Amino acid sequence: MHLDYPFNTTQSSPIQLHGIGMSLINTLCSELSVTARKRDATLRMAFLNGQLSSEELIDVRSEDTGNAISGTVRPQLQNEGANPERIRRWLLAVHAASPSLKLHFNGKELRGTPPSAA
Repeated sequence: MHLDYPFNTTQSSPIQLHGIGMSLINTLCSELSVTARKRDATLRMAFLNGQLSSEELIDVRSEDTGNAISGTVRPQLQNEGANPERIRRWLLAVHAASPSLKLHFNGKELRGTPPSAA
């Protein structure tokens, strides 16, 4: 999946979400929501089972910029053996590598550093 912010080339550079990472996330999720915010507009896209189901461009002024992505893992990929604490620690490690990210897990913002894997 390659998501370009829908502006023509005479305007500021696009916000881009692209590459194997977004393709993988879209493949793993039964539902995926993507919001890309620039100072003068917001793009919201929703995907169901890997297919674009809705798209909305809103012309609004905002100081908030950036991208937000949320999704639900496909039920067939979930199993009772999943370890939420292990996933939380992995996300904390991702956050440690990219501290400007705002990560949420099960509705709560993740902060801090991952515990050692001792």
